[in-house]
Amino acid sequence: MAMTRRDDVLREAVTLVRAGGPAALTSGNVAAALGLTQSAIYRHVRDMDELTALTSEIIVGELTAVVHQLLLDPDIDWGETGSFQRISARLVETMAERSQEFSVVDRWRFEPGELGRGIRHTLAAARAVAGDLLEQEWRTEFGWTAPLDDADTSVLDAYAQLMQDEVIAVARLVSSRAGPEHRDEMTQLLEYRLLSGWYSLSIDLNDRLGLDKPLVTFP
Repeated sequence: MAMTRRDDVLREAVTLVRAGGPAALTSGNVAAALGLTQSAIYRHVRDMDELTALTSEIIVGELTAVVHQLLLDPDIDWGETGSFQRISARLVETMAERSQEFSVVDRWRFEPGELGRGIRHTLAAARAVAGDLLEQEWRTEFGWTAPLDDADTSVLDAYAQLMQDEVIAVARLVSSRAGPEHRDEMTQLLEYRLLSGWYSLSIDLNDRLGLDKPLVTFP
């Protein structure tokens, strides 16, 4: 399918944000990159709200796909010792490489209107994938085969939200300490936060369902 001028506008908007973060996205910057007048941009998008919303949707969607690929990597055995450390190291590396994209999520996810709704919708879909992974690993570890009721599912969703928030919070720190000398520190911080979420989820669900509490161990 042939690229349209609207596609060009969105491509340049995405490029600007990836290079300079959310603050780089202005109609003037997009126009300059395309050799257009600033007013010409609004023949292809309704206004800056639409441009920002569409740009963030592309960026957050692609970032979510990258994180999903990491979480669902068949080489990661979540029941194996050190699995949280390995996935944390990969996530921190991704945070450092894509710090501007994580900043889109961090800055705009609570915005009103199309912009915030689009990001929150994408994050909700990401949480569903993370929640499925958490449930699968919890069932494997504790041998639970019966369906979860709505209240148990709400607990699972709450912890998926908590762990997603932890990833975003650590990404914010990584963006300010992006040097390799901080990589191990950030990896350990994320590992501990994810482990805390996992053990808290397991304790809560096991308590609700009458299962033995998990043995809590940290590296």
